[in-house]
Amino acid sequence: MMIETIQKLYDYNYWANALLLEKAAEVDPAQLKATTAYSFGSLFGTLVHTMSAEWMWRLRMQEGRSPERLHTGDDFAGLQGIRDFWTGEEGQMRAFLSGLSDDALMQPIFYTNTSGQMQRNLLWESLQHLVLHGMQHRSEIAIMLTDYGHSPGWIDFIRYVREQQG
Repeated sequence: MMIETIQKLYDYNYWANALLLEKAAEVDPAQLKATTAYSFGSLFGTLVHTMSAEWMWRLRMQEGRSPERLHTGDDFAGLQGIRDFWTGEEGQMRAFLSGLSDDALMQPIFYTNTSGQMQRNLLWESLQHLVLHGMQHRSEIAIMLTDYGHSPGWIDFIRYVREQQG
């Protein structure tokens, strides 16, 4: 039963990401990269970080390694580049999740973090962390979008659940 819960959280995660990317596409290109007081310097930078963190955590969980560095805004020419990378990453994560069982979720994963330190977590802890970490930054993104006049509205889990129920 736990794997179904994790998969539903990831369905929500990708629903919320898509909603924010849709709203970000409505923002003036100058605002997209304008300096803000929020994490990662701009709306664009925060989107890149959120996407890049998903990629990094999948590598940790699936391959036991961290990339040498996270992506930055300089790695993407624009919003479409972020969207394309994120779509590919979503497919890889969904494929990874589809092969997991409840027993697998209780197994430890080992990886070296970006500071070179060996880390150990249970797989389910890392999977939940990734969704919760994304929620932190999606909240910042939603505030920036709202400040720019393009509010995504409610982005919480229960909205997703109710929308899926019809």
